[in-house]
Amino acid sequence: MSNAVTQKEIEDVNSFLQNIKEVASINQQSIDSVNNGVMQIGNIYLESKRLDIRNAELNNELARILSEFKLKQGVLNLIFSERGRIIDKHFEVIDKGLREGNDALILQGLRGASEFVMKNPLEDFDNFKKAILDKNTPLELDF
Repeated sequence: MSNAVTQKEIEDVNSFLQNIKEVASINQQSIDSVNNGVMQIGNIYLESKRLDIRNAELNNELARILSEFKLKQGVLNLIFSERGRIIDKHFEVIDKGLREGNDALILQGLRGASEFVMKNPLEDFDNFKKAILDKNTPLELDF
């Protein structure tokens, strides 16, 4: 046997090396494809978390707005409910004056009702809202 390498053996080795290069290239493409897929999944996951955080922020903002609305609604209901009772009392005075024929009582009821309805009940609403929402300032109730 001769130690000389034949042309056929060289071609076989070159063919084998070419096959290895092709397999390596295909494997590299697969690896690149998997890496791209992993990156896309990672980006989707990060975007999902960002959206979750934004959703939580929006829910908190909505809760704050709703809470503030309920507070204002409650205050307005109390203000106008009280105003209704006070106006009813003035009309009770007027009715009593009419029943008794007491002109002074009628005038007192009319004057009181007139002066009362001329006052804007919302004039100090912003100050009230600031005081009620300010956690650092104690709420002072003036009776």
